[in-house]
Amino acid sequence: MANWVDQDFHVVGRKPAVDRFVRAGYVRHRRGEVDDLLYLDKLCPPTRTEKRAEDSPDLAVVLALFRTRTQAMFTMQTRSDYPAGFYRRLPARWPELAFAASVNEEMSSFGGIVIALDGEVIDLVRDHGAGYNRRAHAREIRRALDRWDARLTGDRPWRVMPDAPWKHHSTPVDAHLDDGWWLYFRTREEMAAFRARYRSSHPMRHEGGEWRRTRSPAR
Repeated sequence: MANWVDQDFHVVGRKPAVDRFVRAGYVRHRRGEVDDLLYLDKLCPPTRTEKRAEDSPDLAVVLALFRTRTQAMFTMQTRSDYPAGFYRRLPARWPELAFAASVNEEMSSFGGIVIALDGEVIDLVRDHGAGYNRRAHAREIRRALDRWDARLTGDRPWRVMPDAPWKHHSTPVDAHLDDGWWLYFRTREEMAAFRARYRSSHPMRHEGGEWRRTRSPAR
């Protein structure tokens, strides 16, 4: 039986572009079906000079989709392998968007991250077999994530942590979500408006290179 590869796949950009991406590849299950699907070859068809490897995934099973106006995050699985070609083609097909994915094979035989920013793809998925250097890999990932974090939060110095975010699969706010379930906002007023509508905790502001607790209107 083929193993599954877990991925948290983030799509970040202006709302019209994120909407187009979701409409182009995401299909909810119909009555009598079980799985929501993300059709990878519809989103990024192989080029004429590039033939998709026979065992490379062409679709993903979507376990959950979380949306804000400016981000979609797919919790998904592919069979046997991760779709390296799909991730590699993203900048050319969707240049107005930025992407990041964590990749973890269920038996821990390989894993890492893939980031696509400003036309560049950084693929740090590595086999965990003989010769694998965990510390060196972790350093590579940390440097890449610093880049991603700068894109995700650079102009968003306000953040909160929603309570039970899995209960709100779509929140119509201009906010970015990270893997720790923090939501990042451009202004205090936007953060306060979110808190007035959704239960959340730990309002914080980025000051002097650090995140500090801050006051926010009660929800």
